[in-house]
Amino acid sequence: MSIAARVWDVNVDARLATFNNLGVLALDSAAPETLDGEPTVRYELTVDVVKAANLIVIDVQKAVLQRSVQAGVKTMDITLWLNQQDLPVRTR
Repeated sequence: MSIAARVWDVNVDARLATFNNLGVLALDSAAPETLDGEPTVRYELTVDVVKAANLIVIDVQKAVLQRSVQAGVKTMDITLWLNQQDLPVRTR
């Protein structure tokens, strides 16, 4: 599975898959990293919150994103670590 496919897979994180489908998620970098003794790949991602708030159609998610935009949030940085089985080990 390619780097991008690993991150965007709905089975890894449905929220990230939704952001990717909306075209508001960017993969900034990916690098191997050992986490708690386990080999992983660390992905640095950025969500365009302004665009997401305008595009998302699910009312609850739209409301949360709109409140974030009103508070001045333009982007959201996400760090995701996937193990060799493409399972999330940690997110931040």
